Amino acid sequence: MPDGTRLRYATFKPKGKADHSVVLLQGVHSTIEFCMELTDDLLARNYEVWVFDWRGQGGSDRYFKGSQRIHIDSFDSYLRDLEYFLAKVVRPEVQENLFFLAFSMGGHLCMRYLMDCDTSFLNGAFFVSPMFDIHTRPYPRCLTPLIPLACKLGLKERYFFRHRDFSLQHYKFEGNKSCHCRERFQYQRNVLLHNPQLATGGFTFGWIRALLQSLSHIHRTENLQKIQVPVFIVDAGEEYVVNASRDAIIASHIPNATLRTYAGAFHNILIEVDTIRSQFLEDFDFFIKKATSTAAHTPHAEKPIVL
Repeated sequence: MPDGTRLRYATFKPKGKADHSVVLLQGVHSTIEFCMELTDDLLARNYEVWVFDWRGQGGSDRYFKGSQRIHIDSFDSYLRDLEYFLAKVVRPEVQENLFFLAFSMGGHLCMRYLMDCDTSFLNGAFFVSPMFDIHTRPYPRCLTPLIPLACKLGLKERYFFRHRDFSLQHYKFEGNKSCHCRERFQYQRNVLLHNPQLATGGFTFGWIRALLQSLSHIHRTENLQKIQVPVFIVDAGEEYVVNASRDAIIASHIPNATLRTYAGAFHNILIEVDTIRSQFLEDFDFFIKKATSTAAHTPHAEKPIVL
């Protein structure tokens, strides 16, 4: 990156020419290793896959060397990373049939990108359990204006209340609100067991402040109405990680958006039980085919002829 931060990325290509290209935008705490099964699913569909670890997590550089704290001064930094990755890595090789597949925090940043950046090269964006809002429990929402004050008082780079370093001892399937699939949950746990350097802890006061500022941006109707590409949003029916209560309103303001809820699904639909994952993959295939077909039949204005 121009500021010296190193971002780790990976590319997965099928044999022969890919039908479509998919940029995976991961959630917070995620790492490329968590995406292997999904990558295999997409390769089997003859999709090319691009993915990178956000700054501060996975194999990318951390904000604080040797620390697990997740910190950012502004979500604009994440957005610039995405712009740079697309401009320098993806777009030189992909000229058509490009889609975003965005999960959780990746969905939040995907929405920011659709609002604020060039999307002329993009065919569509598929959101899975996007972070369009958060729960503040156990604290009342009326206290959130105090977070910027806490940052000014010197707490910006410290862990937020009740946040701490990652612990495998507390990372258990029983009682989790991420997924119902024990095998997939255990796979991710094993990744962190054997690669502890990939683990991340909780959020700092500064990260929470930056998130709240960014959320206010995506909640503005005028920003949602600017989105030019087709959008498909999938919510979890049993969502306890992010707050999905605004998603229907958000979708209603996007010119071309579909919203669907999977009954019985926890937050991480990408590693849910087979019945839920199969529904997600079916919807994703349908979305890509529809978006590609629509783009192919959309007439393009000819350059005016000057006589």
